[in-house]
Amino acid sequence: MQKSGYFLGIDGGGTRTVALCTDASGTVLAKVTGDSINFYSEGMEQARANMRDVLKKIEELTGICEYESVFIGSSALSGRADDEMLSDFAFDIFNAENIVMDSDLSAALMTMYDSGECAAVISGTGSMAVLKTSQGEIKTAGGWGYILGDEGSAYAIAVDGIRAGIRGFEGSGEKTVLTDELTSFFNASDIYDLIGLFYDPPMERKKIADFARCVCDVAEHDCVARNIVSAQAQSLSRTVLALLKDQSKDIKIGLWGGVVLNSHVFRNDLIDILWEQDYKNISVLPFSPEVGAVFGAVLASGNEITESFKNNISNMAGR
Repeated sequence: MQKSGYFLGIDGGGTRTVALCTDASGTVLAKVTGDSINFYSEGMEQARANMRDVLKKIEELTGICEYESVFIGSSALSGRADDEMLSDFAFDIFNAENIVMDSDLSAALMTMYDSGECAAVISGTGSMAVLKTSQGEIKTAGGWGYILGDEGSAYAIAVDGIRAGIRGFEGSGEKTVLTDELTSFFNASDIYDLIGLFYDPPMERKKIADFARCVCDVAEHDCVARNIVSAQAQSLSRTVLALLKDQSKDIKIGLWGGVVLNSHVFRNDLIDILWEQDYKNISVLPFSPEVGAVFGAVLASGNEITESFKNNISNMAGR
């Protein structure tokens, strides 16, 4: 295949997919958002259909349907996909010389690709942490999903907030504004209406996770919500500290995800806990994960990522 000079980076999170198409200079040609490509939560057929929809949008915007290299970061994975898994998902979808599929955390980690030892911590619909050691070894912690784990995630915060609102209404827990927030957010006629809304049919996980925004917002003035957010930050910090226990204290740590970016209470609590353990080189990731996925695509093609490429993509894609 003749090299097209176009690169595609895909950040496939638990709630949505963001794809970024660039040329060889790092100029962004299209940025498209679509539904999740997590084939565990969506099913393989639906995940593939969602991926096709994203590619169709890019082609409609740019006319591009052929890529030199594609990097897919998927929340369904904890590491690099083997040939069978890659084929199951990507077969006959992409027209590309190189296709790599890895975890969505790897895409996040790619944003710090020029660092030696570094780590990324994601708190979105789900949660997970990834580490690149000074020897280049990749290790992960968390990412067990909403049933087995996902401490410090939007889903975990939302569920705690929902339960606290109900307990506050019944009097078995402390009174909280979350009770009123519950009925308002889910458009319930009264709190008992929540039973039907949640169970018949079962409410989608991402719709439940959206309530985390309310919990984080009222944490500014409601002690019940504040305690929930702080407890979840503490839980995620334990995952991060377990991953970092053998690393140097000056390791670079990048933070990302809707909870981290949108709740300064959660973000500050998480940073404070890590600071107490002498991990102080902490900041929001320098680029968004879809940009990291583009970096992965460029590297997979055997090319280098120049400062000019980084500047171009930064100026046009934003954070």
